Amino acid sequence: MPRPRRDPGQLSNLGRKRAWASPSGTSTVLGDLDLDGGLDVLLTQSNGPARLFRNEAPRRGSWLVLRAFDPELGRDAVGARVDVETGGLTRRAVVTSTCSYLAAVEPLVHFGLGGAAVVDRVTIQWPDGVRQRLLGLPADRRVVVYKPRSPAP
Repeated sequence: MPRPRRDPGQLSNLGRKRAWASPSGTSTVLGDLDLDGGLDVLLTQSNGPARLFRNEAPRRGSWLVLRAFDPELGRDAVGARVDVETGGLTRRAVVTSTCSYLAAVEPLVHFGLGGAAVVDRVTIQWPDGVRQRLLGLPADRRVVVYKPRSPAP
């Protein structure tokens, strides 16, 4: 059996015996608890206390956290598709509030932006098909985007 590594930041093969003795995870929840742009992990266990793993890794780039909100419906736009473009790369996420068994998260989308200081373009396709574009958003921010009002019939 391989010996566990002791290098910080590395995953280890603990072997079969040790794995069975480990606590049983029930839910895994990701969230930016300290609002620094890095995702932290909360693990709940069916046979033990919850465990919080704070992301204290050195920051290696910029980020954007986006909340899509529909004021006409008075709720977050679960199901909206968000595309973020920087430096010729497009990243995509779908707004959801589910993540794991017996767990829910804030309906936010998190994007790593590399070294970009500004997001070139954000495109949101709202659940009803409406598309919205935003240009030149600064990086390293939490942003709430409100769906534009629908035209009167």
